[in-house]
Amino acid sequence: MRKVASLINKQTGTLQRSLEHSLRLKQLDYGIKSLLPEGLASHCRIANVRKNVLIMQADSTSWATRLRYQSAEIVKQLTQYDALKGIKSIRVTVAPAKKQRKMERRKARPISEQNAAILSSTAEALDNHELADALRRLARNTRR
Repeated sequence: MRKVASLINKQTGTLQRSLEHSLRLKQLDYGIKSLLPEGLASHCRIANVRKNVLIMQADSTSWATRLRYQSAEIVKQLTQYDALKGIKSIRVTVAPAKKQRKMERRKARPISEQNAAILSSTAEALDNHELADALRRLARNTRR
């Protein structure tokens, strides 16, 4: 098993090579997106470059189809990027973008009368009016 130091070594470590590869892909992704139509660019990204194949991901099958349709033109345009001059083809895969879950608004749980009284008295003692108003709103949410 390799020592941790060899993985992290700034000159030769596996971690360093992975980081450099990731940064390179990020830069290439930015360049590729400038070649794509605006709508398509926001739904596609570079996944990797292997040998003479550029591997790209699309959010859905419909975006993947549009990207495949554009791929021959994209390969022609790649000659302007030194790092991608050798690309002969583009392979497209589908990988849905990670969606951020919408925060659902939940009804606040009711609090006890005792806690409501504590919140109200704390609100009265505060100079910060916004915080005091927020505490008063919380205090109104008592169990009935």
